[in-house]
Amino acid sequence: MGDISTALLSTSNAVVQGTTQKQIRAWRRFNQYLTSIGIGNDPYLESFDRGQRHKILCAFAQSIREGRFGSQPPKLLKAKSVHATLDCVAQAYKLADRADPRLDHDGKLAFLLQRQLRGYKSTDPGQKPQVAITGSVLMKFY
Repeated sequence: MGDISTALLSTSNAVVQGTTQKQIRAWRRFNQYLTSIGIGNDPYLESFDRGQRHKILCAFAQSIREGRFGSQPPKLLKAKSVHATLDCVAQAYKLADRADPRLDHDGKLAFLLQRQLRGYKSTDPGQKPQVAITGSVLMKFY
């Protein structure tokens, strides 16, 4: 895990610091997940075929969705956050000069991951519109 963190931190001059921290956090959570399922000694999933990697990533995505490895009490995360975490894990693979584990043979997002993320998005709660400021409040500020 240290190699990826070092590589990510060394690119912090070119990348916004917040992005670097998100990438490190995602990689740490991925490694925590792998350890929790007994394969912590294979962070790049080299002993698994492509289909098995996709299933492991789907299970990891579900654990992220449920907020299992967060620092705050578990809550259901939105599809966008889960997708961003998977993107960060894939970036760590690329930094280690390994193939993106999310992609299928055609170079597209694996079908299982597509369906899972689409399902998350369809069950996410909608955005709550903000209440407009009334004219009388605006007049007081004026």
